[in-house]
Amino acid sequence: MEQVYYSLLGFLFINFVYLFFKFLIAIILGVHDEQIFLGYGHHEAFKIRIKKLTIYFGLFIPLPWLAKFYSYKNETKGRITFEWEFFEKSKVFRMLVIFAGTIGSLLTSILIFTILSYQELDQYISKEELNKFGIFPSEFAESSGFKKGDLILKVNGEDYDRFEDLLSPLTLLNDSSYYEILREKDTLILQSSWDLDKIAENASFIFAPNAPYEIMGLVDGMPAAKSGMKEGDIITKIDSINVSSQQEIKNVFALYSGDTVEVQVKRDKEFLLTTLKVSEDGMIGYYSVSLIEYSLYQKNIPEAFIEGVSSPFKIIGINLKALAQLLGAEVATNKKANGPVRIANLFGDRNTAQFFRISALLLALIPLWDLFPFPKSAALKSMPLIYEIAFERRFKYESFIKIRRVGWFIIVTLFAVTIINDIVSLF
Repeated sequence: MEQVYYSLLGFLFINFVYLFFKFLIAIILGVHDEQIFLGYGHHEAFKIRIKKLTIYFGLFIPLPWLAKFYSYKNETKGRITFEWEFFEKSKVFRMLVIFAGTIGSLLTSILIFTILSYQELDQYISKEELNKFGIFPSEFAESSGFKKGDLILKVNGEDYDRFEDLLSPLTLLNDSSYYEILREKDTLILQSSWDLDKIAENASFIFAPNAPYEIMGLVDGMPAAKSGMKEGDIITKIDSINVSSQQEIKNVFALYSGDTVEVQVKRDKEFLLTTLKVSEDGMIGYYSVSLIEYSLYQKNIPEAFIEGVSSPFKIIGINLKALAQLLGAEVATNKKANGPVRIANLFGDRNTAQFFRISALLLALIPLWDLFPFPKSAALKSMPLIYEIAFERRFKYESFIKIRRVGWFIIVTLFAVTIINDIVSLF
Protein backbone atom coordinates (compact mmCIF):
# COMPACT_ATOMS: atom_id res chain seq x y z
CA MET A 1 0.00 0.00 0.00
CA GLU A 2 2.86 2.37 0.82
CA GLN A 3 4.44 1.76 -2.58
CA VAL A 4 1.16 2.57 -4.36
CA TYR A 5 0.89 5.78 -2.33
CA TYR A 6 4.38 6.98 -3.23
CA SER A 7 3.97 6.05 -6.88
CA LEU A 8 0.68 7.92 -7.20
CA LEU A 9 2.00 10.92 -5.27
CA GLY A 10 5.07 11.12 -7.48
CA PHE A 11 3.07 11.10 -10.71
CA LEU A 12 0.62 13.64 -9.31
CA PHE A 13 3.45 15.97 -8.39
CA ILE A 14 5.31 15.92 -11.72
CA ASN A 15 2.06 16.31 -13.66
CA PHE A 16 0.97 19.18 -11.42
CA VAL A 17 4.26 20.97 -12.13
CA TYR A 18 3.91 20.44 -15.88
CA LEU A 19 0.29 21.58 -16.02
CA PHE A 20 0.89 24.52 -13.67
CA PHE A 21 3.53 26.08 -15.90
CA LYS A 22 1.49 25.26 -19.00
CA PHE A 23 -1.59 27.07 -17.67
CA LEU A 24 0.41 29.89 -16.11
CA ILE A 25 2.17 30.91 -19.33
CA ALA A 26 -0.98 30.34 -21.43
CA ILE A 27 -2.98 32.68 -19.16
CA ILE A 28 -0.25 35.33 -19.05
CA LEU A 29 0.11 35.35 -22.84
CA GLY A 30 -3.59 34.81 -23.57
CA VAL A 31 -3.05 31.70 -25.67
CA HIS A 32 -6.03 29.57 -24.59
CA ASP A 33 -9.69 28.82 -25.13
CA GLU A 34 -11.92 31.14 -23.13
CA GLN A 35 -13.68 28.17 -21.53
CA ILE A 36 -12.09 24.81 -20.75
CA PHE A 37 -13.57 21.63 -19.29
CA LEU A 38 -11.19 19.38 -17.35
CA GLY A 39 -12.10 15.74 -16.90
CA TYR A 40 -14.87 13.32 -17.67
CA GLY A 41 -18.66 13.64 -17.59
CA HIS A 42 -20.97 16.22 -19.16
CA HIS A 43 -21.71 18.41 -16.15
CA GLU A 44 -19.23 20.49 -14.18
CA ALA A 45 -18.81 20.02 -10.44
CA PHE A 46 -17.45 23.53 -9.98
CA LYS A 47 -15.66 26.23 -11.93
CA ILE A 48 -12.99 28.87 -11.40
CA ARG A 49 -12.26 32.04 -13.35
CA ILE A 50 -8.77 33.43 -13.94
CA LYS A 51 -8.64 36.63 -16.02
CA LYS A 52 -10.40 35.74 -19.30
CA LEU A 53 -10.25 31.99 -18.71
CA THR A 54 -13.06 29.95 -17.12
CA ILE A 55 -12.16 26.40 -16.08
CA TYR A 56 -14.92 23.87 -15.44
CA PHE A 57 -14.02 20.75 -13.47
CA GLY A 58 -15.58 17.35 -13.96
CA LEU A 59 -14.01 14.07 -12.88
CA PHE A 60 -10.38 15.06 -13.40
CA ILE A 61 -7.54 12.55 -13.11
CA PRO A 62 -4.18 14.37 -13.28
CA LEU A 63 -2.16 11.43 -14.61
CA PRO A 64 -0.54 10.84 -18.00
CA TRP A 65 -3.04 9.84 -20.69
CA LEU A 66 -5.93 10.15 -18.20
CA ALA A 67 -6.07 13.95 -17.91
CA LYS A 68 -8.70 15.07 -20.45
CA PHE A 69 -9.02 18.67 -21.67
CA TYR A 70 -11.89 20.03 -23.73
CA SER A 71 -13.04 23.33 -25.15
CA TYR A 72 -16.39 24.13 -23.49
CA LYS A 73 -19.07 26.24 -25.19
CA ASN A 74 -22.79 26.35 -24.48
CA GLU A 75 -22.38 23.44 -22.02
CA THR A 76 -21.00 21.32 -24.85
CA LYS A 77 -17.56 19.72 -24.85
CA GLY A 78 -15.44 19.98 -27.98
CA ARG A 79 -11.84 19.34 -28.89
CA ILE A 80 -9.30 21.58 -27.22
CA THR A 81 -7.73 24.23 -29.42
CA PHE A 82 -4.01 23.53 -29.79
CA GLU A 83 -1.57 26.32 -29.06
CA TRP A 84 -0.40 26.55 -32.67
CA GLU A 85 -4.01 27.18 -33.80
CA PHE A 86 -4.24 30.60 -32.12
CA PHE A 87 -3.17 32.28 -35.34
CA GLU A 88 -4.01 35.76 -34.08
CA LYS A 89 -1.28 35.44 -31.42
CA SER A 90 2.41 35.89 -32.16
CA LYS A 91 4.46 32.87 -33.12
CA VAL A 92 6.84 33.47 -30.21
CA PHE A 93 3.96 33.44 -27.68
CA ARG A 94 2.54 30.24 -29.12
CA MET A 95 5.93 28.51 -29.06
CA LEU A 96 6.48 29.59 -25.44
CA VAL A 97 3.14 28.09 -24.40
CA ILE A 98 3.88 24.84 -26.25
CA PHE A 99 7.16 24.40 -24.35
CA ALA A 100 6.03 26.03 -21.06
CA GLY A 101 5.55 22.68 -19.29
CA THR A 102 8.91 21.46 -20.61
CA ILE A 103 10.79 24.52 -19.38
CA GLY A 104 8.89 24.57 -16.07
CA SER A 105 9.68 20.91 -15.40
CA LEU A 106 13.37 21.45 -16.08
CA LEU A 107 13.52 24.56 -13.87
CA THR A 108 11.67 22.78 -11.06
CA SER A 109 14.06 19.84 -11.31
CA ILE A 110 17.02 22.23 -11.07
CA LEU A 111 15.42 24.00 -8.09
CA ILE A 112 14.77 20.76 -6.19
CA PHE A 113 18.26 19.39 -6.83
CA THR A 114 19.75 22.74 -5.72
CA ILE A 115 17.72 22.93 -2.49
CA LEU A 116 18.45 19.30 -1.58
CA SER A 117 22.13 19.78 -2.31
CA TYR A 118 22.32 22.90 -0.13
CA GLN A 119 20.27 21.53 2.78
CA GLU A 120 22.05 18.23 3.11
CA LEU A 121 24.91 18.10 5.58
CA ASP A 122 27.04 15.48 3.92
CA GLN A 123 28.38 12.73 6.14
CA TYR A 124 30.43 10.66 3.80
CA ILE A 125 33.26 8.17 3.48
CA SER A 126 36.12 9.75 1.58
CA LYS A 127 37.99 7.99 -1.18
CA GLU A 128 41.12 7.95 0.99
CA GLU A 129 39.27 6.38 3.94
CA LEU A 130 37.52 3.83 1.69
CA ASN A 131 40.79 2.73 0.14
CA LYS A 132 42.39 2.08 3.52
CA PHE A 133 40.31 -1.10 3.60
CA GLY A 134 38.96 -1.56 0.07
CA ILE A 135 35.46 -2.83 -0.67
CA PHE A 136 33.39 -5.84 0.27
CA PRO A 137 31.27 -6.84 -2.77
CA SER A 138 27.83 -8.42 -2.87
CA GLU A 139 27.20 -11.50 -4.99
CA PHE A 140 25.96 -9.18 -7.75
CA ALA A 141 29.19 -7.18 -7.67
CA GLU A 142 31.26 -10.38 -7.56
CA SER A 143 29.49 -11.51 -10.73
CA SER A 144 30.90 -8.37 -12.40
CA GLY A 145 34.42 -9.26 -11.28
CA PHE A 146 34.80 -7.31 -8.03
CA LYS A 147 36.67 -8.94 -5.14
CA LYS A 148 37.05 -8.29 -1.45
CA GLY A 149 39.72 -5.68 -0.77
CA ASP A 150 39.65 -4.07 -4.23
CA LEU A 151 40.68 -0.40 -4.14
CA ILE A 152 38.55 1.75 -6.44
CA LEU A 153 40.66 4.41 -8.13
CA LYS A 154 38.24 6.00 -10.61
CA VAL A 155 34.66 5.73 -11.85
CA ASN A 156 33.94 6.32 -15.55
CA GLY A 157 37.50 7.53 -16.00
CA GLU A 158 37.13 10.32 -13.44
CA ASP A 159 38.34 10.76 -9.90
CA TYR A 160 35.73 10.74 -7.10
CA ASP A 161 35.52 12.30 -3.67
CA ARG A 162 33.35 9.93 -1.72
CA PHE A 163 32.07 6.38 -1.55
CA GLU A 164 28.51 7.44 -2.47
CA ASP A 165 29.74 8.71 -5.86
CA LEU A 166 30.45 5.11 -6.84
CA LEU A 167 26.82 4.09 -6.40
CA SER A 168 24.91 7.21 -7.44
CA PRO A 169 21.76 6.77 -9.59
CA LEU A 170 23.52 8.50 -12.47
CA THR A 171 26.32 5.94 -12.32
CA LEU A 172 24.18 2.85 -11.81
CA LEU A 173 21.69 3.74 -14.54
CA ASN A 174 24.45 4.41 -17.05
CA ASP A 175 24.93 1.31 -19.19
CA SER A 176 28.51 2.27 -20.02
CA SER A 177 29.67 2.84 -16.42
CA TYR A 178 33.00 1.28 -15.48
CA TYR A 179 35.38 1.25 -12.52
CA GLU A 180 39.17 1.41 -12.43
CA ILE A 181 40.42 -0.68 -9.50
CA LEU A 182 43.71 -1.65 -7.92
CA ARG A 183 43.96 -5.31 -6.94
CA GLU A 184 47.23 -6.06 -5.22
CA LYS A 185 49.65 -4.59 -7.80
CA ASP A 186 47.42 -4.83 -10.85
CA THR A 187 45.15 -2.08 -12.23
CA LEU A 188 41.94 -3.43 -13.76
CA ILE A 189 38.90 -2.00 -15.55
CA LEU A 190 35.55 -3.52 -14.54
CA GLN A 191 32.27 -2.68 -16.24
CA SER A 192 29.14 -3.07 -14.13
CA SER A 193 26.69 -5.67 -15.43
CA TRP A 194 24.35 -6.27 -12.52
CA ASP A 195 20.57 -6.45 -12.80
CA LEU A 196 19.29 -3.48 -10.82
CA ASP A 197 15.77 -4.91 -10.43
CA LYS A 198 17.16 -8.05 -8.79
CA ILE A 199 19.38 -5.99 -6.52
CA ALA A 200 16.43 -3.83 -5.45
CA GLU A 201 14.42 -6.95 -4.61
CA ASN A 202 17.07 -9.21 -3.08
CA ALA A 203 20.05 -7.23 -1.80
CA SER A 204 20.64 -4.46 0.70
CA PHE A 205 23.88 -3.29 -0.95
CA ILE A 206 26.04 -3.60 -4.07
CA PHE A 207 29.35 -3.21 -2.36
CA ALA A 208 30.27 -1.81 1.04
CA PRO A 209 33.47 -0.60 2.72
CA ASN A 210 35.56 -3.52 3.90
CA ALA A 211 36.20 -1.73 7.22
CA PRO A 212 36.38 -3.62 10.55
CA TYR A 213 33.57 -3.30 13.11
CA GLU A 214 34.07 -3.03 16.86
CA ILE A 215 31.63 -4.55 19.34
CA MET A 216 29.93 -1.75 21.28
CA GLY A 217 27.33 -3.79 23.17
CA LEU A 218 26.30 -7.36 23.99
CA VAL A 219 22.85 -8.90 24.46
CA ASP A 220 22.54 -10.79 27.76
CA GLY A 221 21.91 -14.50 27.33
CA MET A 222 22.97 -14.55 23.69
CA PRO A 223 25.97 -16.57 22.37
CA ALA A 224 28.39 -13.61 22.13
CA ALA A 225 27.93 -12.67 25.80
CA LYS A 226 28.08 -16.30 26.95
CA SER A 227 31.33 -16.87 25.04
CA GLY A 228 33.14 -14.11 26.94
CA MET A 229 33.27 -11.47 24.23
CA LYS A 230 33.59 -7.89 25.49
CA GLU A 231 32.92 -4.38 24.30
CA GLY A 232 35.80 -3.20 22.13
CA ASP A 233 36.47 -6.66 20.64
CA ILE A 234 36.91 -6.88 16.87
CA ILE A 235 35.90 -10.13 15.15
CA THR A 236 38.69 -11.11 12.76
CA LYS A 237 38.03 -14.77 11.95
CA ILE A 238 35.06 -17.18 12.04
CA ASP A 239 36.12 -20.81 11.88
CA SER A 240 38.82 -20.65 9.19
CA ILE A 241 37.38 -17.63 7.34
CA ASN A 242 39.07 -14.24 7.73
CA VAL A 243 36.42 -11.53 8.09
CA SER A 244 36.46 -7.75 8.35
CA SER A 245 33.29 -5.90 7.32
CA GLN A 246 30.01 -6.22 9.21
CA GLN A 247 28.23 -7.46 6.09
CA GLU A 248 30.81 -10.22 5.66
CA ILE A 249 30.49 -11.21 9.34
CA LYS A 250 26.70 -11.43 8.98
CA ASN A 251 27.03 -13.53 5.83
CA VAL A 252 29.42 -15.99 7.45
CA PHE A 253 27.39 -16.38 10.66
CA ALA A 254 24.34 -17.03 8.46
CA LEU A 255 26.24 -19.95 6.89
CA TYR A 256 26.79 -21.43 10.37
CA SER A 257 23.21 -21.02 11.62
CA GLY A 258 22.62 -23.48 14.47
CA ASP A 259 26.24 -24.67 14.43
CA THR A 260 29.09 -24.31 16.93
CA VAL A 261 32.02 -22.31 15.57
CA GLU A 262 35.37 -20.99 16.73
CA VAL A 263 35.64 -17.19 16.61
CA GLN A 264 38.84 -15.16 16.75
CA VAL A 265 38.64 -11.63 18.17
CA LYS A 266 41.20 -8.87 18.52
CA ARG A 267 41.24 -7.32 22.02
CA ASP A 268 43.66 -4.45 22.32
CA LYS A 269 46.80 -5.95 20.77
CA GLU A 270 45.97 -9.60 21.50
CA PHE A 271 44.14 -12.19 19.41
CA LEU A 272 41.85 -14.47 21.44
CA LEU A 273 39.85 -17.55 20.50
CA THR A 274 36.39 -18.39 21.78
CA THR A 275 33.74 -20.96 20.90
CA LEU A 276 30.02 -20.25 20.56
CA LYS A 277 26.86 -21.67 19.06
CA VAL A 278 25.22 -19.50 16.41
CA SER A 279 21.44 -19.14 16.77
CA GLU A 280 19.11 -20.63 14.17
CA ASP A 281 18.59 -17.19 12.62
CA GLY A 282 22.34 -16.63 12.20
CA MET A 283 22.70 -14.19 15.12
CA ILE A 284 25.08 -14.19 18.10
CA GLY A 285 23.76 -11.10 19.90
CA TYR A 286 25.94 -8.00 19.75
CA TYR A 287 25.86 -4.38 18.57
CA SER A 288 28.74 -2.94 16.59
CA VAL A 289 30.11 0.30 15.20
CA SER A 290 32.31 0.79 12.15
CA LEU A 291 35.90 1.87 12.69
CA ILE A 292 35.84 3.85 9.46
CA GLU A 293 36.04 7.65 9.84
CA TYR A 294 33.34 9.82 8.28
CA SER A 295 33.91 13.29 6.85
CA LEU A 296 31.40 16.16 7.11
CA TYR A 297 30.78 18.84 4.50
CA GLN A 298 28.01 21.30 3.58
CA LYS A 299 27.92 22.90 0.13
CA ASN A 300 27.68 26.65 -0.20
CA ILE A 301 25.01 28.22 -2.43
CA PRO A 302 27.14 28.40 -5.62
CA GLU A 303 28.22 24.77 -5.24
CA ALA A 304 24.64 23.64 -4.60
CA PHE A 305 23.43 25.61 -7.62
CA ILE A 306 26.09 24.12 -9.90
CA GLU A 307 25.10 20.61 -8.79
CA GLY A 308 21.41 21.47 -9.14
CA VAL A 309 21.89 22.67 -12.73
CA SER A 310 24.16 19.83 -13.80
CA SER A 311 22.11 16.93 -12.37
CA PRO A 312 19.10 17.14 -14.76
CA PHE A 313 21.36 17.48 -17.80
CA LYS A 314 23.40 14.45 -16.71
CA ILE A 315 20.15 12.48 -16.44
CA ILE A 316 19.06 13.65 -19.90
CA GLY A 317 22.48 12.76 -21.33
CA ILE A 318 22.37 9.23 -19.96
CA ASN A 319 18.88 8.67 -21.37
CA LEU A 320 19.89 10.07 -24.75
CA LYS A 321 22.65 7.46 -24.86
CA ALA A 322 20.12 4.79 -23.94
CA LEU A 323 17.83 5.97 -26.74
CA ALA A 324 20.74 5.87 -29.19
CA GLN A 325 21.45 2.30 -28.14
CA LEU A 326 17.78 1.47 -28.63
CA LEU A 327 17.73 2.91 -32.14
CA GLY A 328 20.92 1.02 -32.90
CA ALA A 329 19.38 -2.24 -31.66
CA GLU A 330 21.90 -2.43 -28.83
CA VAL A 331 19.53 -2.49 -25.88
CA ALA A 332 20.92 -3.29 -22.43
CA THR A 333 17.92 -4.58 -20.52
CA ASN A 334 19.61 -5.11 -17.17
CA LYS A 335 19.94 -1.39 -16.32
CA LYS A 336 16.37 -0.50 -15.48
CA ALA A 337 14.45 0.96 -12.59
CA ASN A 338 10.77 1.12 -13.33
CA GLY A 339 8.95 4.13 -11.86
CA PRO A 340 9.50 6.21 -8.74
CA VAL A 341 8.85 3.37 -6.29
CA ARG A 342 11.39 1.02 -7.88
CA ILE A 343 13.94 3.82 -8.03
CA ALA A 344 13.24 4.83 -4.44
CA ASN A 345 13.64 1.22 -3.27
CA LEU A 346 16.99 1.03 -5.01
CA PHE A 347 18.50 4.36 -4.01
CA GLY A 348 17.24 5.05 -0.52
CA ASP A 349 14.51 5.10 2.08
CA ARG A 350 11.09 6.41 1.17
CA ASN A 351 11.16 9.74 2.98
CA THR A 352 10.35 13.32 2.02
CA ALA A 353 13.83 14.25 0.79
CA GLN A 354 14.11 11.05 -1.20
CA PHE A 355 10.64 11.56 -2.69
CA PHE A 356 11.63 15.01 -3.97
CA ARG A 357 14.95 13.66 -5.25
CA ILE A 358 13.17 11.00 -7.29
CA SER A 359 10.56 13.54 -8.43
CA ALA A 360 13.37 15.84 -9.61
CA LEU A 361 14.87 12.94 -11.54
CA LEU A 362 11.53 12.23 -13.23
CA LEU A 363 10.94 15.93 -13.95
CA ALA A 364 14.30 15.99 -15.74
CA LEU A 365 13.03 13.25 -18.06
CA ILE A 366 10.02 15.29 -19.22
CA PRO A 367 12.15 17.62 -21.42
CA LEU A 368 13.70 14.53 -22.99
CA TRP A 369 10.24 13.25 -23.95
CA ASP A 370 9.14 16.68 -25.19
CA LEU A 371 12.15 17.07 -27.49
CA PHE A 372 11.14 14.06 -29.61
CA PRO A 373 8.07 13.74 -31.88
CA PHE A 374 6.24 11.40 -29.53
CA PRO A 375 2.45 11.51 -29.03
CA LYS A 376 1.36 14.59 -27.04
CA SER A 377 4.94 15.85 -26.82
CA ALA A 378 5.82 19.53 -27.18
CA ALA A 379 8.04 18.72 -30.17
CA LEU A 380 5.10 17.18 -32.03
CA LYS A 381 2.81 20.12 -31.17
CA SER A 382 5.44 22.58 -32.37
CA MET A 383 5.69 21.08 -35.88
CA PRO A 384 2.67 22.97 -37.31
CA LEU A 385 4.09 26.21 -35.92
CA ILE A 386 7.52 25.49 -37.39
CA TYR A 387 5.79 24.83 -40.72
CA GLU A 388 3.96 28.15 -40.42
CA ILE A 389 7.21 29.99 -39.65
CA ALA A 390 9.05 28.34 -42.55
CA PHE A 391 6.39 28.63 -45.27
CA GLU A 392 4.19 31.48 -44.01
CA ARG A 393 1.14 29.25 -44.35
CA ARG A 394 -1.23 27.93 -41.72
CA PHE A 395 -1.09 24.26 -40.92
CA LYS A 396 -4.32 22.27 -41.18
CA TYR A 397 -5.73 20.30 -38.23
CA GLU A 398 -6.24 17.23 -40.44
CA SER A 399 -2.54 17.25 -41.30
CA PHE A 400 -1.65 17.51 -37.61
CA ILE A 401 -3.67 14.38 -36.88
CA LYS A 402 -1.63 12.58 -39.50
CA ILE A 403 1.73 13.56 -38.01
CA ARG A 404 0.42 12.59 -34.58
CA ARG A 405 -0.21 9.12 -35.98
CA VAL A 406 3.42 9.11 -37.08
CA GLY A 407 4.33 9.85 -33.44
CA TRP A 408 2.38 6.81 -32.33
CA PHE A 409 4.12 4.77 -35.03
CA ILE A 410 7.52 5.84 -33.64
CA ILE A 411 6.53 4.79 -30.10
CA VAL A 412 5.16 1.42 -31.26
CA THR A 413 8.31 0.84 -33.33
CA LEU A 414 10.59 1.59 -30.36
CA PHE A 415 8.67 -0.84 -28.18
CA ALA A 416 8.74 -3.47 -30.94
CA VAL A 417 12.53 -3.09 -31.32
CA THR A 418 12.93 -3.53 -27.55
CA ILE A 419 10.77 -6.67 -27.46
CA ILE A 420 12.49 -8.19 -30.50
CA ASN A 421 15.88 -7.50 -28.97
CA ASP A 422 14.81 -9.18 -25.74
CA ILE A 423 13.63 -12.27 -27.62
CA VAL A 424 16.76 -12.45 -29.77
CA SER A 425 18.98 -12.15 -26.69
CA LEU A 426 17.47 -15.39 -25.35
CA PHE A 427 18.99 -17.40 -28.17
